[in-house]
Amino acid sequence: MGAFFLSRECVENDEQQLAVIRSFKKQGFTDIVNLSSREQALFYCRKVNVSEDSYYHKDDGNFCIITGTLIYKKEMGNGAAKRIFDDFSNNYIDVNQLYGNFALVISLKSEIHVYTDTQGVYNVWHNEALTVVSSSFLALAESIKAPTINADAVYEYIFQETTFGGDTVLNEVRRLKVKHGIQIGKESSLIAPLTIASEKYSANSVGEQLERSAQALANQFEAIVACFSDNIDSALSGGYDSRLLLALCCEQGVTPHLHVYGSDNDADVQVAKQVCSGIGIKLSHEDKSGYPKVSPEEFELIVEQNYYAFQAVCPDGILDNGSDLLTRHQRTKGGRLLLNGGGGEVFRNFFYLPDKSYRTMGILWSFYSRFDPSVCTERFNEKRYYQVLESKINEILGVDGGTLSRQQVEYLYAGFRCTYWMGLNNSINNQFGYFLTPFVEELISMTALPVSIKNKNYGQYQANLIKKVSPELAQYTSDYGHNFADAVPFKRKLKDLTTLVRPTLLRKYTYRMRKHSRQNWPYYLADNYIAKVLPDGWQTMPAFFVIDKMADQGQFKRAVTLEYLFQKLNATP
Repeated sequence: MGAFFLSRECVENDEQQLAVIRSFKKQGFTDIVNLSSREQALFYCRKVNVSEDSYYHKDDGNFCIITGTLIYKKEMGNGAAKRIFDDFSNNYIDVNQLYGNFALVISLKSEIHVYTDTQGVYNVWHNEALTVVSSSFLALAESIKAPTINADAVYEYIFQETTFGGDTVLNEVRRLKVKHGIQIGKESSLIAPLTIASEKYSANSVGEQLERSAQALANQFEAIVACFSDNIDSALSGGYDSRLLLALCCEQGVTPHLHVYGSDNDADVQVAKQVCSGIGIKLSHEDKSGYPKVSPEEFELIVEQNYYAFQAVCPDGILDNGSDLLTRHQRTKGGRLLLNGGGGEVFRNFFYLPDKSYRTMGILWSFYSRFDPSVCTERFNEKRYYQVLESKINEILGVDGGTLSRQQVEYLYAGFRCTYWMGLNNSINNQFGYFLTPFVEELISMTALPVSIKNKNYGQYQANLIKKVSPELAQYTSDYGHNFADAVPFKRKLKDLTTLVRPTLLRKYTYRMRKHSRQNWPYYLADNYIAKVLPDGWQTMPAFFVIDKMADQGQFKRAVTLEYLFQKLNATP
């Protein structure tokens, strides 16, 4: 399924429910199923480009709905929904055979339970009272009569491309936090999530660790191929992650459809062409920059389409030339599974930090300081910004502060960064069709957690993983200037070391020292285009930013996105 909306109260022709249905239709859903009863309102939408159901109905009040992409015991769709329901009825879901980016809505004995995948990379939203729950941020937001703006979340979204923890840019809409489910009956409450069995890994040899990671990935891809065969699409770039995806597909005996974006001179394109030519696989190459120039009037329509299709608050914002939405549709048609290698950094030293313990603030200085206070108004409080993020990290880790072990820092990549940053994009893609990020599965990321930083540095562990799965694919060069089969060259190590040795306090100022300019911005960010999108001008965002000083293209796009959202909803500070 593509989306669901659940309200504990059901009132015929209720204004909120009508607003939700209108929103779903504008989001592109044409097949909206009403399962409302006297006890609650419940709607689900089939995916935009897939007509199959993922629904099991046993009898009145007992059913299971799956949204997103879920594989359980090598089954999908209605079959997986039935297996999930039967096992849940017997108080046991085998999470070790459960893969995907999804939400589950299970109704049993007058109680409805809502869960997400164990890593939480599929978004579920709810109101403060937990009486309204939906996989659609926009459907919930548009059903609120008088939404108000969450200032802390505004800064998080502009600077970090997402919001963290339970916060959204609206005070009245909450995101279901990681490690939580929701139970709705006569009362509503947070409940324990679906979790994998905790396993303490000893400090085994690198060979044993590679074997564990490779076997976990093989188990996962065996389940994927059992459901999709070769009806799979994946990007192929010059990096580690897409190469590992291809290797895992080939290991299962299937050849995915491959694509690459960029100009002919891009390193990603050149490497992808070399790999595909060498192994005899067809490659689809597309240069999005070559799309025809759109007029301001056409741009206005594109932004409105993106607003609904991308749930308003996607990481890159809703301003582009129309290519993003078009390619997402193209890649998910025909029931094809779109694979994305995001999160493969669980096998590398993502934060580029030396192997030692850190305080939470050191992590924030290193990776969550992509802002310049000079573009903000006096409303921005840098100290508060860090304190809010610090509390959210500490909550994820279950600590009160103090020093974090290096393994706790490693956990933050999948458990904090990926969960909240990738969650937005994963949920959007799952509206259109089937979409998975295989490396951001708790079953996978937990195998990488005990790997030493020494072995993760310079991409060594992931390179060895690619080599183990497919020695042939490891032989081809990468956009790092070397292949994945031989020892990492000194030149690459020296380049990485320039970041590794940089103190965390100095990293805090790295973004601010960069020069940002509007000189090379795309044409559609010109004033006459923005005027079409914001005909009433800037009304809310000038309270947070000095708009004329914003020279970071991504931040400006997200600022326009929020202005557009707040004006659409009549949201107030």
